[in-house]
Amino acid sequence: MKNILVISGDQPWRRAIAAILESQGAFLNVHTAATARRAFHLLETIPVDLAITTLRSPRFGRLRLVGKLAEKYPSLKIIVMARNRDSLKEQVINRYQSAIFIDQAGDLGLLVRRLYSELRIDHGGHVRGLALASLLQMMEAENRTATLRVSSKNHSGLLWIKNGDLIAARSPSGEGKDAALEIVSWDNSAVDIDYAPHDAAPQFSMPLMMLFMESGQKYDEILHDIPYERRHDRFGMDLATEYRVRNKTRQCVLHDISLSGVYLETDQTLAVGESIVLALPSPVSDDTCVIEAEIIHKDATGAGARFTIADSEQQRILQEIIDSRMDSSWQGERESSTPPA
Repeated sequence: MKNILVISGDQPWRRAIAAILESQGAFLNVHTAATARRAFHLLETIPVDLAITTLRSPRFGRLRLVGKLAEKYPSLKIIVMARNRDSLKEQVINRYQSAIFIDQAGDLGLLVRRLYSELRIDHGGHVRGLALASLLQMMEAENRTATLRVSSKNHSGLLWIKNGDLIAARSPSGEGKDAALEIVSWDNSAVDIDYAPHDAAPQFSMPLMMLFMESGQKYDEILHDIPYERRHDRFGMDLATEYRVRNKTRQCVLHDISLSGVYLETDQTLAVGESIVLALPSPVSDDTCVIEAEIIHKDATGAGARFTIADSEQQRILQEIIDSRMDSSWQGERESSTPPA
């Protein structure tokens, strides 16, 4: 259980952020504080893992609270949110190693993803790093009922499970068994779980093992028809970090990394040929390097970028990330979840 503290004198904002986090599953314990006094009292009485605050409330002296939190609790992760980016405020916040600046207008959709990455957790509301097949088998063994929203880069689909059985599916290309086969074949997927009861009508009945076998056969046929054009192997990941573009810092989630480049999911529009600077944290140390990259293609949810490696330090950290993906599962918008009639 991770303890999250939401600090703000703005009651609607405080309640809205708390509700977003509480909806993610039972593994997040969300606390709120309307005053700085209350915030520091909670920090003294419970082990808080991450704090989220805003610069909107003058009651906290704006940046003063962030500085006090960072100085008194150096191991505490702090996410600072603001409606509009201010370069001076951003520079002040960036002085504190534990603080992260998020643009409330442009990056709010990635808030939860960044929180997962900073805490390095997989929890009941959002599952990363666990194969979809394994998750479905676990739910079958526990006779669970749930709606799963499965995402993989620019794809998303829905699976409905009742008493452990997969009964219905919806993908970008259709519904039913074919949609289920398509979804379970996706690589490097993330899953949002809604355990609320649903009234989805059964569309098919098929043992999970047979579904996996048929899906794997179809996936192998697709791969056989795709020519291999990449210089380096890709490795799936789901790492929230940040990048700079046009003198602004933006949040993103990195996927499918290789020694040549990476796919980044972002709420911002990037142009082919544009240069960005990515922050790449090492999974085995506290080191972080910055590396320049060029956007070489884009789609509805993000863009593919090609690295420009300038020194051995960048190469080392990039290789550490690749090695970690080879050795482990270090990885990890809205679509209607109305069940099929």
